[in-house]
Amino acid sequence: MQSELDRCPCCGQSLPVDDIEAEVGDIRQWCGTNGIVPVLGDCIRLQDAARYLDRKIKTVQNWLYSDPPFRTKRLHGRVYVGVEDLAKFVCA
Repeated sequence: MQSELDRCPCCGQSLPVDDIEAEVGDIRQWCGTNGIVPVLGDCIRLQDAARYLDRKIKTVQNWLYSDPPFRTKRLHGRVYVGVEDLAKFVCA
């Protein structure tokens, strides 16, 4: 279902949505549904990214250095992946 933001304000026709922006929205919605709170400026834990992709953590760790590479952040020994980087990977 499209929101009012996805429609032209004049005629009401559907507007094209960028694939990456749409995927970012899907990831954020999935996070909300699964009780995951993005931290560190819109990042999720590596294991949460693996759950979203329905892959094992080791597989996603191997993908961290793929092209395009994920940008990661670390906090207290945990690896976090940016939501937008994850969306770019999914859409590539």
